[in-house]
Amino acid sequence: MSTRPAAQLAGYGIRFARPAESGAVAALLARAFADDPVMAWMIPAADRERRLARYFRLAQR
Repeated sequence: MSTRPAAQLAGYGIRFARPAESGAVAALLARAFADDPVMAWMIPAADRERRLARYFRLAQR
């Protein structure tokens, strides 16, 4: 078994997001969680992705 982190094995690096990337990160997370059953229960479908993006922008602060 390798002792190298999985991220290195896959050829990906991990870093903190830059402040200028916060909108893109929020949009990515909103898309990722838009179909999550808990989010579907909490937030109406009509504007779920928009509201999730806002939540994830605020959560990054």
